[in-house]
Amino acid sequence: MKEMGIQGFSGSNFVDLGHEIKSVVYCSDCHVDGSAELALPRPHAQDAMAKIKLPFDKQDSTMQGAQVCGQCHVSYYFQPENNNKVNIPWIFGNTADTIEKYYDTRRFYEWIHPISKTPILKARHPEFEHWSRSAHAKKGVTCITCHMPETKDEQGNAFTDHKVAAAMDNFEQACSSCHGSKAAMVTKLDKIKANIDAKARNVESLLVQAHYEAKAAWDAGATWPQMNDSIMAIRHAQWRWDFAMASHGLYAHNPKEGVELLDKATEQITYGREALARVLSQLSVEKVEYPDYSTKEKAHAAIGFVEADAVKAKQAFIKEEVEKHWHPVAKTGY
Repeated sequence: MKEMGIQGFSGSNFVDLGHEIKSVVYCSDCHVDGSAELALPRPHAQDAMAKIKLPFDKQDSTMQGAQVCGQCHVSYYFQPENNNKVNIPWIFGNTADTIEKYYDTRRFYEWIHPISKTPILKARHPEFEHWSRSAHAKKGVTCITCHMPETKDEQGNAFTDHKVAAAMDNFEQACSSCHGSKAAMVTKLDKIKANIDAKARNVESLLVQAHYEAKAAWDAGATWPQMNDSIMAIRHAQWRWDFAMASHGLYAHNPKEGVELLDKATEQITYGREALARVLSQLSVEKVEYPDYSTKEKAHAAIGFVEADAVKAKQAFIKEEVEKHWHPVAKTGY
C-alpha cells in the first residue's frame, strides 16, 4: 500500500497481489514497528474512528486494543466510485439503523437479488459495532480481555497470549472474576444461542417466501410503484438479519442487540409480505410456487448452484496459482 498508494492498492486484483502474502496477520497490523505500542495502521479504520469521534490517539489502552481488532472485525464495503476503496459506513453512526440510513441515502446496494429484484445490502462481521454497545464494553472488557488474556511464560513473566482462542478456552484467566461458574456460563450461552437461532431461522423462512412472492408479482406484471414498499421491506429486514447473524460471537458479545435486530427484521418482513399479498391480489395471482430448501442440496438446486463445479474451480485455482506462486502461509494461515 505504501508503494502503490491507497487508490492503487484498492484498485488492484487480490489474485495479482496474493503472492506477496507472507503472514495472515503481521506484528505491524497491531503494533508500532519494533515495539509493543498499539497502532491503527489501516486508513479505513482511522477514518471510521474519526467519524464516531473516537480518534485512536485520544483513547485509553483498553479502547485502543478494541479498535486494533476492529480494523478487520467490523462491517465495511467497497466504494465502487472510489476504486473499490474499503470504507466503514459510519457517517451517521455505527448501528444497523444509522448504517442503513447511510446506504439508503446513497441509494447503495451490493447486488440486485435475482429472484425478487431487491437491492441487497451485505453486513460483514460487525463485531466491533456489537461489542461497543455491550455490557462488556461498559465494563472495559474487550476482545483482548477474553480472547488474548494475560498469561505467564516459564520464567513467570506476564505477557498477552497471542494465540487467539475462544473465550471459554480462557475461562479461568478471562471470565472467572465476573462469571463464577463455567458450567453455568455454558448453560446460559446455550440458551441464548438457541433463542437467537430460532428467531433467525424464522426470519430466514419469511425472507425466502417474500423473495418468491415478489418474483410471482413481477412475473404477473407488477410495477415499481406497486412493489416499492414490499421491496424496501425485504431490503431492510434482510439487512437486520444479516447484521445480527454475520457477527461472529453475537451470542456472547451482545445477545440483547441480536434479539432486537431479529425481532425488528420479523416485523419488517411481515409488513413486506402483507404488502406483497395485496399486490398479488390486485394481479389475480392465486398461488405462489415456493421451492423446497429443506436441505443444502435442495436449496442449491432451487437457485441453480452446482457445488461440484464451484469446488472444482476452487481446487484448480489453488493448484495452478496458490501452490505454484503463493507462500505456504496463504494456505495454512500460520
